[in-house]
Amino acid sequence: MTASTPAPAGRDAPPRGARLMNGVRWALFAGLLLLAAFSIASYARSCRSSSPTAAAERKARYYCPMHPTYTSDRPGECPICGMTLEPIPEGTAEQGGHSGDVPGLAAVELTPERVQLIGVRTARVTRRAIGERLDLVGFVAPDESRIRRVQLRVSGWVQELRVAQTGEAVRAGQPLLSLYSPELFQSEQEFLIESGARDSTAHHHESAAPGASRERLRLLGVGETEIERLDRERVASTRLELPSPVSGTVLERGVSQGQYVGPDTPLFTIADLSQVWVLADLYEIDFGRVRAGDPAAFVADGLPGRTFASRVDFVYPTLSTETRTLKVRLRIDNRDRALRPGMYGRVAA
Repeated sequence: MTASTPAPAGRDAPPRGARLMNGVRWALFAGLLLLAAFSIASYARSCRSSSPTAAAERKARYYCPMHPTYTSDRPGECPICGMTLEPIPEGTAEQGGHSGDVPGLAAVELTPERVQLIGVRTARVTRRAIGERLDLVGFVAPDESRIRRVQLRVSGWVQELRVAQTGEAVRAGQPLLSLYSPELFQSEQEFLIESGARDSTAHHHESAAPGASRERLRLLGVGETEIERLDRERVASTRLELPSPVSGTVLERGVSQGQYVGPDTPLFTIADLSQVWVLADLYEIDFGRVRAGDPAAFVADGLPGRTFASRVDFVYPTLSTETRTLKVRLRIDNRDRALRPGMYGRVAA
């Protein structure tokens, strides 16, 4: 029989099952470590997938041509400018608001239809000295000092419309229409009565001295030719011929045959286009570079190769709050009627 080895002095023997409990404890600790690592990895992966950039890259199918940094997963309008969102072209790498590797720069892609609608113009980049002449956009307009609006001073009905088309050229003194007016007939009857009463008196004044009825006819717009006819024929007329006060082009016609018209009815707008204005937009940054009297030239898009030399006639004092520009006016001789109101072109000032 073998004797058992005694335990070392000062140490107790481990209790029964201690080694098993120790192994279980380490196994639980390792399992907790694995669970913690898995939880951390899952949380990081979910944060990446739910970030705005990742969501935009994953879902963005449309973008704003004017604000390419705004993208959306559905069609609609840009909340910044209201422009219709365009589909992102397939294979486009710049979907996150960057152009290449430069942050903050966005690629702008416009369809040919959009380019035509907004009037984009391109030109080659060239070197020029600072302070050269300005190249402005201008358009032709009638000279406001040569515009006449024709109206009546009596009421009546239009019997015959002699000028029935806008754009028609008229001469000074040319009849525009004939008017049937009971008011005019009454005034001419009063003139005949008054002039007849003067003639019947023995001590009448000179016939050249105008009476009240003669002055009334003049105030009603009756010409001297009609008054002389009254003196000669002694017959009142209900018909008034309205002549054109100037030679020019009919820009507006506001009357039709048979229409009842009065002093408040605008009949015709006639402009003498032998001299026209060209109005150009001057940007705010260039205000100090243009003065009245500076030489300028205008080239119309519809008349390539022809240059109209002029000078800056007037710089308007007010600024457009929408375009941040003010108008510059040129006065151009147009006796050959080559320039038409509304034509566009370039102004070099």
